[in-house]
Amino acid sequence: PVVGRLFPAKLEALRLRAEAEKEHMLIFNVWLRMTPFLPNWFCNLACPLVGVPLRPFFVASLFGTQGSLLFLTLTGATLRDLGESRFELGSSFRRRALLLAALMAVLQCVPLLFIW
Repeated sequence: PVVGRLFPAKLEALRLRAEAEKEHMLIFNVWLRMTPFLPNWFCNLACPLVGVPLRPFFVASLFGTQGSLLFLTLTGATLRDLGESRFELGSSFRRRALLLAALMAVLQCVPLLFIW
């Protein structure tokens, strides 16, 4: 496979981690989708090669990407609002941005609670 030739170290690291998380494969895949460290295209290509079953992969892909899509949508709406206000940052914007960042940080840690 192309992924094995281009990224052998990352593929092996994912294989070892997937073997360690066999009991929590669904939560592990959701975490892979939510974390910014591993791109989704790599998950799509590598997960079948490291032995991730289809059902946890599909469900995690379906629900795990929704959080990042929501974040991107809210970021786009915020940039639109900033452009309309000539990029003047008010205190309400700073508070909302801080709350959104905190919410995303908490949501990315939720799958870890199920694993440990």
